[in-house]
Amino acid sequence: MKWFFVALLVACGPAEKPRAPQPEPEPRTCPLPPPAPTASASTSSAATPSVEAARGQTVPIKLVEGRRTSGERWIVPDDFTKQRMLESADPGVKAEVQLCLDDSGKPASIKLISSSCLPSYDARILQTMAEWRYRPFEIDGRPTAICTTVTYIYRQTNFRARHGTTGRF
Repeated sequence: MKWFFVALLVACGPAEKPRAPQPEPEPRTCPLPPPAPTASASTSSAATPSVEAARGQTVPIKLVEGRRTSGERWIVPDDFTKQRMLESADPGVKAEVQLCLDDSGKPASIKLISSSCLPSYDARILQTMAEWRYRPFEIDGRPTAICTTVTYIYRQTNFRARHGTTGRF
């Protein structure tokens, strides 16, 4: 009887411990290159009217998002860029954009704060955001220009299957 029990334990081996989920890899972001020097100091010091009009209250994106009246919210890379991400084993990218709206709710200024490291995706984000429209923000009953920061994180859904990682993407 003892031999049967030992043989059964040896045949089955030790119980496999459940794996702990691995943390999600951080999405990749790239710093922006420094701005190119301007030809004349006088032109760089004067702000354009649209940029000047956009300087206003800083508002959290959660408050801004609820006031959007038109424009595509989910901006994803094109298929070619998605394929490049998959081939390079890139788990995801992150881009941050400063969006300033004039007092009528139209984008007055859209500026990358950090790049996704994919120029085509950055361009797509900026182009799509230029089409966004919002109900005007009011302070004391008067329409007001505001600014906010929009963060885009894009992750490949099939990265996990291809690279054998676990966890939620």
